[in-house]
Amino acid sequence: MDARKPTKATGRLFQIQRALLPTVSGNDPKLLQTSSQLSTIIDQDTPEDVEYPLSETEVFSFLENVLAMSKPNELLERDRHEFLARFTLLMNTKIPFTNLHIISTPNLVTFRLPTLQECKKALLQGYGGNCFYINMFTKALLDVLGFKTFHVGANNPGEALFDSHVSTIVSDLSHPGSQHLVDPGTIRPLFKAIPLDFEKESPVYQFNYVKVKFFKRDHGILLSCSQVPEPKKASRNIFEDKGCFWKIELIYRLHVPRSRAHWLDRIKYLYNFPSLDPRIYEGVCIFGYIGDRCVALLSDGNHFAMKLEHSDPSDVEVRFLSREEFVALVQKEFPQYPLRMIENAIANIKYSQNMNKY
Repeated sequence: MDARKPTKATGRLFQIQRALLPTVSGNDPKLLQTSSQLSTIIDQDTPEDVEYPLSETEVFSFLENVLAMSKPNELLERDRHEFLARFTLLMNTKIPFTNLHIISTPNLVTFRLPTLQECKKALLQGYGGNCFYINMFTKALLDVLGFKTFHVGANNPGEALFDSHVSTIVSDLSHPGSQHLVDPGTIRPLFKAIPLDFEKESPVYQFNYVKVKFFKRDHGILLSCSQVPEPKKASRNIFEDKGCFWKIELIYRLHVPRSRAHWLDRIKYLYNFPSLDPRIYEGVCIFGYIGDRCVALLSDGNHFAMKLEHSDPSDVEVRFLSREEFVALVQKEFPQYPLRMIENAIANIKYSQNMNKY
């Protein structure tokens, strides 16, 4: 597994990564207000909710066997705050954000919206998925355990599809009216259930290699931001606060609770019109952890790479791999994925890329 220098041939591979990491602006107050107004308009036609098919037996099996949580029932009864903290950490570190099993579907010509039963199965097997898979499962699990929750929508700055990201709020945990953001279904570490009782801005959180801070704006908008170096040129989604520079990663709309049916409706657009959000189809991606370090495994079908984060955000180890090395690395670090699934996903990339043309 030798490190290799980037070449022009690897350009498309990192187009995949750039598609997965938000780079478009979103710090315009008019944009934020428009987002709020649009969410209110859309919510007027939000369909009634649907049930997520998850049992208490499945919940505790997942906690003990997939997340390897020790005595979850005792922890839940003893301290619900500590349970939620432990659960959020393990969901981030043990459940990959990936499209591997999504594009390993044998017949991509009839690529279709997964059922909630299929989404649940992917989580119970430790496969993970995108926010639709991970965060809808997260809410369902917490509901079974008696937490009070609701979904909210979010977007990366500049995305074409409104409410492309589904997240979860836990209510009334600390006191009546309290809210905590629980969002393990992202590509960046968010190891904590974030209390939202601050007035304008949260404390700074250190999650592995990244510093994270949240800022409240008018109209129920919450900005999730990561600290970055001072930009060399102006960017609408990077702003200064108290001498530090913050990049907007997600724009949440906290004031409009969303039903599961709303997300089923949203996700239909991604499956029927893939060009709205090509991240599902552009190549294989796995975002997870090797030890305590964040890793990204990426492939466009012809080129394969690993990005491994270190404590310094500017210190990123990049290795270009052969196909065989890539498959072996996935098998070693993510043994929950069958070899056939990995190979099918890689073989399907060229077909899934063509879907973005329609």
